[in-house]
Amino acid sequence: MPMRRWTALLLSVVLVLSIVPLGLGSASTTSPTPAITEQSPTNTTPEEELAHRIVSIVERLHNMTSVLENMSLPENANIMERYRLAEEYRVRMEEAYRSGDYPEAVTEGILAMHQYKIVLRSMRQFRERVRVSVERVEDYLRNARRIIIKCDQAGMNTTPAWELFNETREAYKLVMLDLKERNFTKAEEDLKAAKDLRMKLDEELKQLREGLAYTNAEKIVNGFLKRGQKAITFMENVLAHINGTAHNVTLLQERLSNFEELYDRVKEMSEAGNYTGAVTLLFEERKTIREFQITVKHVLKKAREKKIKEKLKDLRAFGKEIRERLKEATKGLEKLKRKGINTRGAEIKLKAAAQEFRAGFELAKRRDPSAKVHIELGLKLLHEVEDFIVRNL
Repeated sequence: MPMRRWTALLLSVVLVLSIVPLGLGSASTTSPTPAITEQSPTNTTPEEELAHRIVSIVERLHNMTSVLENMSLPENANIMERYRLAEEYRVRMEEAYRSGDYPEAVTEGILAMHQYKIVLRSMRQFRERVRVSVERVEDYLRNARRIIIKCDQAGMNTTPAWELFNETREAYKLVMLDLKERNFTKAEEDLKAAKDLRMKLDEELKQLREGLAYTNAEKIVNGFLKRGQKAITFMENVLAHINGTAHNVTLLQERLSNFEELYDRVKEMSEAGNYTGAVTLLFEERKTIREFQITVKHVLKKAREKKIKEKLKDLRAFGKEIRERLKEATKGLEKLKRKGINTRGAEIKLKAAAQEFRAGFELAKRRDPSAKVHIELGLKLLHEVEDFIVRNL
């Protein structure tokens, strides 16, 4: 065989090894596509052997990704185009192989493998996002359970809430089982059903919270006044240090004034002992409260982003600081567990925090602005875990 042909074959082999997912190539050669292997003669040329191997690998990749024929990954519509392109290359590869045009089969097969690799990576990312989403729901369900139990203790009718709670919990368990079985089509469908149940549970919890608020009117009102005063003081300090020409200063001042007016009315009713009326007023002024909360959170977020931006200037030192905090939090949870304290929720948060930090630092290395989002969430989760440890020491 001419040296040029051997060079081309060697280059093809290198490309195959660089494109095929780890461990896939060897596995594929042991289970090639019957329709192709039956046509393969006993004595083959190096070109045909390479083409036969590539065909086997591509068919294995096709089998791994064929689930996409009946589903879509909504967060990345481009993936379906990648899959269709891979399938076109695969068909042309098989046609070339059957006609004996092995160089063409190799070329089309390598192109197909490249597209399949992108598809598989997106599928893994989809599975990971769904898994993390389901794990975060566990925290939501724990909070829902606490609310329902409180309402039970207050003598309220919680039967509908318990039914929705159990249905929602089982629905998310089913999603995790789908992922374990690599059934992405069913996982997508079951996740939609689980989210619908969660929305119904949210509505039921909303009604229970309102009923519970009237039962604990005095406690609710006093808590609002205490937290509200802190928030007002915080925003006054912020406005005192903001340049008066800043584009958002007018909005900040407006929302602070609206909230202060509501605060004064609630305080006046509280001092008169009219806690039930004060709770009703809080429900009626949900929009004012929500707008002010959003404003405070926005200001806090900007402050955190500024702090994170400063930290990211020395990524190595920041990474070392985070690793130490994660390590200390792990030790703290182990200590609490030995004391008999239920640390499951905190452990899930800590695991999620570690995942967010890994994603954030990896993106930061590539100077991707979205790194801040992951790191901010990681810091929030880690802070919650550290607070949990301190409260239970």
